[in-house]
Amino acid sequence: MPCVKGRLPDEQYNKIQSNYTELVADIKYDPMGLARSLFKYHVFDDDDLEKIKREERHDEGCKSDAAAKLLDILLNCGSLAYDNFIKALDDNKYYNALFRLEPGFKRGDKDSKTSNGPFNTPLGRGTVS
Repeated sequence: MPCVKGRLPDEQYNKIQSNYTELVADIKYDPMGLARSLFKYHVFDDDDLEKIKREERHDEGCKSDAAAKLLDILLNCGSLAYDNFIKALDDNKYYNALFRLEPGFKRGDKDSKTSNGPFNTPLGRGTVS
């Protein structure tokens, strides 16, 4: 499925723009990992990944520059990009960024599972010598 380019819808575009600096700070630790997730969701293509990688490797560049490039590309990735960006943030555990954009977001069951056993189960009878 090819990537369909075009500006995000205004509401989504404005959410990212109004939180741009904070989002860069949140995602700067692994912008390539997030970019690969966006590639998996068909938001980014090979050229987009290469642009972000180049920014990260540039002599004067850094991960913050790569994170900014990721957001710049995302802003022009079409109407389906935002929802997939939210999924990618969740997949990569960027919860600060996620809740900044979608305060009411509820994490999936995969992150909130508990063991099937009962709590406070006695360990067994023993004697103390």
